Amino acid sequence: LGSAFRLLADAEAAHGLDPRPSLRESIAQFERALQVNPRYANALYNRGIAYRSLGDADGPRGVDPRPSWGKALRDFDRAIECNENHVDAYHHSASTYSELGAAEADQGLDPRENFARAIADFDEALRLDPSRRAYTDRGVTFLRLADANAARGRDPGDGYARAIADCDEALTRNPRDGTAYDTRGLAHVRLGESAATEPERAERFARAESDFRAAVQHREPLGLLNLGDLYRLTGRWD
Repeated sequence: LGSAFRLLADAEAAHGLDPRPSLRESIAQFERALQVNPRYANALYNRGIAYRSLGDADGPRGVDPRPSWGKALRDFDRAIECNENHVDAYHHSASTYSELGAAEADQGLDPRENFARAIADFDEALRLDPSRRAYTDRGVTFLRLADANAARGRDPGDGYARAIADCDEALTRNPRDGTAYDTRGLAHVRLGESAATEPERAERFARAESDFRAAVQHREPLGLLNLGDLYRLTGRWD
């Protein structure tokens, strides 16, 4: 029943309805299963997914998502303790740490610890299953970490280059990954902004434009927004 209520919540969210009551019922159902077997790794993992979704639904409604995300992370950790090869728990733990780091960066907090944990969990997910989509998600995290460092006057290091490398790998596996195109385009913009020479700057911006156009083609809505920002940056739009 826990999974059924989570699927119902997904359908409610897709139709603009509040999924949180269904998510809370999903959590309650998984808690009943865990009363019978506290080391049921998949129940821990699925309750973590429900908590993660609850936090995701809270944020746009003005509720701090971090308490629910924290509960999700504890469940993912416990699922991994019960099954050290639970690749989905590693992947969703990583994506949750990445979102938590992004939220902290937006609030002026230091997100580096959460981004580092996200990258470590993505590494483990990819070690267990190199075929999964974690390359794109890890690339997003490298981009976020580099942006957070740059915004605080710290050296972004090789974060942008690593974001590009991960997106390159993701696109060899799935050439229709709009998020990978968009993320790679943003990394090229950042490198173009700090380029030492005008030819390098122009080349980076040209690559970014190509990536944003591909993102739009593959239905990544942020691609169009970022393409517009690039045109304003380069003076092509007033």
